[in-house]
Amino acid sequence: SLATLLAGLPLWMLTWRPMQAEALTLGDVGDHARRSIVRKVYLYFVLFSGVVGGMAAAVRLAFLLFSTLLGARPEGFANEFLDVLQVLALFAGLLVYHWQVLRRDGAQATQALANKHALFPVMVFDPGDGTFAREVAAALEKQAPRLSLTVQRIGEAIPDEARAHVKAVILPGNLAVEPPEALRLWLRDFNGSRLIVPLETPGWLWTGGIRQAAQAVRQLAEGEDPRLAAKSPGWMIAVYVLAGMMGLEIVFILLVLVISAF
Repeated sequence: SLATLLAGLPLWMLTWRPMQAEALTLGDVGDHARRSIVRKVYLYFVLFSGVVGGMAAAVRLAFLLFSTLLGARPEGFANEFLDVLQVLALFAGLLVYHWQVLRRDGAQATQALANKHALFPVMVFDPGDGTFAREVAAALEKQAPRLSLTVQRIGEAIPDEARAHVKAVILPGNLAVEPPEALRLWLRDFNGSRLIVPLETPGWLWTGGIRQAAQAVRQLAEGEDPRLAAKSPGWMIAVYVLAGMMGLEIVFILLVLVISAF
């Protein structure tokens, strides 16, 4: 054990410390490091190993304790108890440390995305009593709370500086089909993204909705191409990976039992 520790710990530190220092860096470098496939695979694999190893050590420890309480104290109980306790402490420390690292990565990624959202101003054109603008604002609040949103009512003069700093505009379908002349001229010279939200209009049938428009705005703010199809969250991918690894382990255990039976 000491030989393994003396050989493995320096190698792990030489590899892990530069990777961790890069992941803690602010900006695009840190974002790229935190999204690294190698880093994610390593963290999830260590977490899986910590859970499985910790559970195995905890079960063995419980077996020793219950055996002793029931009067079937095994030989060399003290040595085995200390060995199992050391293994449990090792896997627990491994699990806690890497779980904190994963949580820190998530918090920093969330902050980085929030900073990008704050630098992506959006303008919504409201055609009537403000209902459309309120629904859009509520949807954007769920997707990107720090996004800068400006409401522009139809009939009011559009500020000249809006065309320069606004990154995207959201307007209902009826305004996109038959825009007023002032809005048509403004949109003609607008270089940002135009997002159309379908509303019930006689003679027109639209698909999608405000939620999809808010999702597209968030993706544009993050520098991505709008993808309106649903995407599995990261924690679901981790669950699938862990389930697959546990299933593989169960298959190996059953295979060993079958071989030992013959």
